Amino acid sequence: MRRDALCAFLVLAMVVITAAGARAAPTLQRAVGITSTPRTNPPPAYKDILDAIQLAHRSGVRAWVLEYDWNKLEPEPSKFALSDLVGSVEYFGDQQHDSVLVTIRTLDTTERKVPSDLGPAQFNDAQVRLRFHSLLDALRPHLAHIAYPSLGNEVDVYLTAHPDEWQSYTSFIQEAVTYVHAIMPGVKTGVTVTAGGLLGPNSAKVAALYRTADISIVTYYPSTGDFQFTKPTAPLSDFPAIVARSGDRPVVMAEVGFASSPRLGSSEAAQAEFVRNVYVAWAKTAPRMPFLNFFQMHDLVPDQCRMYSQYYGVPGDPNFIAWLCSLGLRNADGTPKAAWSAFVAGAKQISR
Repeated sequence: MRRDALCAFLVLAMVVITAAGARAAPTLQRAVGITSTPRTNPPPAYKDILDAIQLAHRSGVRAWVLEYDWNKLEPEPSKFALSDLVGSVEYFGDQQHDSVLVTIRTLDTTERKVPSDLGPAQFNDAQVRLRFHSLLDALRPHLAHIAYPSLGNEVDVYLTAHPDEWQSYTSFIQEAVTYVHAIMPGVKTGVTVTAGGLLGPNSAKVAALYRTADISIVTYYPSTGDFQFTKPTAPLSDFPAIVARSGDRPVVMAEVGFASSPRLGSSEAAQAEFVRNVYVAWAKTAPRMPFLNFFQMHDLVPDQCRMYSQYYGVPGDPNFIAWLCSLGLRNADGTPKAAWSAFVAGAKQISR
């Protein structure tokens, strides 16, 4: 799932940031987050973005997920645009001393994010590998102190649709993780997959992808193939399965979400039950699962959901749109849903 609405905070971070203090060391302490999208109806202003960040902090949030496309970080060959990333990492990681997951999207669910001049080159092409290593070199001063870098987002979705690329991408990721170990010792890194990729028919391929990784990074939306959300108790069985499949690697839950739309067999009450069950299941997996981020704070508006349905290759699908437009724990107009109080109660227990 994309978090472009949160990217507006990058400008804000550059405004409010002062000189960074001592850098926080990577941590495995348990931390909860929520993708802090502002209210979307009416369209958010500068203050709404800041209000969402502050509301998250007041509610006990101490974990943040930041995502950047490789081709935007390197808009021209060996020319890097890192100011947004640097500002946000310094704000959350240095000033707030929170746990930060930074995803560098080499793949993003349905799309490649390779710089355009590299064209359709395979991921295990020498030039592609060297260029990505150069980006990691440029990022090293800014990522060497954070908790978790990820090297791609929901990559199993793209690879399932492009099965001829599994092998080349697996080789690319294994080598990239090894390179991170060499230039950023002690940093826990890996690549983000869906829970279905980790547990489903591609689990052996995901295991190969993770061979050199330090952590399992997972997105989790327990729905059926037609986006029905009818099992708010699913975390009670799914979290132990995710931990077991991850072997001895800690599990970083980059996204955890549950729609509230009645069209999808759900409701606000079911979404709240899901949130409570997430906390129950999480408590039983600690300390194997040190980081969990709920998706998301506010609902999107229908125009945004229709736009994203194009991006994800299901244009106009009413169930997909209902899913995207009801994942928030608060409504688009800023009012809380039933799940919000459940989220805050759990978050404050963890952040004490």
